[in-house]
Amino acid sequence: MKIEISTPIQYKFKIGDRVTRLKDIFDKNSPLLHGSVIKVYSMTGLRIPSDGIDLGFYEQVFDVNWDSGGFGQGFLPHGLEPEGLLIK
Repeated sequence: MKIEISTPIQYKFKIGDRVTRLKDIFDKNSPLLHGSVIKVYSMTGLRIPSDGIDLGFYEQVFDVNWDSGGFGQGFLPHGLEPEGLLIK
């Protein structure tokens, strides 16, 4: 009999945390977005049909309400920083 012990996920952010992100992560000169995390979850089976890519399992995914009025979903931890850490 095989017994697996899993440890709880240590999320980078929790609901209510303030975060910052470049509007365009490929352009270091793009404006900063500031907002609050509104949902924290794991996601599996993400697939991009047009490219035939299966992205597999993501342990940490975040949805954010931006102060500018926009909403973003599916952000990975490496795309967000705690507010005040990312400065232009």
